[in-house]
Amino acid sequence: MQVPEFVVGFSNLTTYEGEQVRFEVEVRGDPAPTVSWYRDGELIRDSPDFQIFTEANRSLLYISEVFMEDQGLFTCTASNAAGSSECSARLTIEPRPQL
Repeated sequence: MQVPEFVVGFSNLTTYEGEQVRFEVEVRGDPAPTVSWYRDGELIRDSPDFQIFTEANRSLLYISEVFMEDQGLFTCTASNAAGSSECSARLTIEPRPQL
């Protein structure tokens, strides 16, 4: 058995309101870890606003259009019978500049 570890993590991101955002991780562990995503401690469920794609050892959180209220601390947790690990990054949204 191997505690999950992040082979590829994600980092802080600043973007403009209305842009799309992708957070992607790659994890390894034995048995294969279960991956969960959180924003400010709240579990993110797959929805039209927050899409989660997990395949093999990769997981992607995709936000098609960010708004000011979407900013916060995003955390990805990987868990299996051996334990769990997490990776976090802050998403900062800025108002779109007026032309």
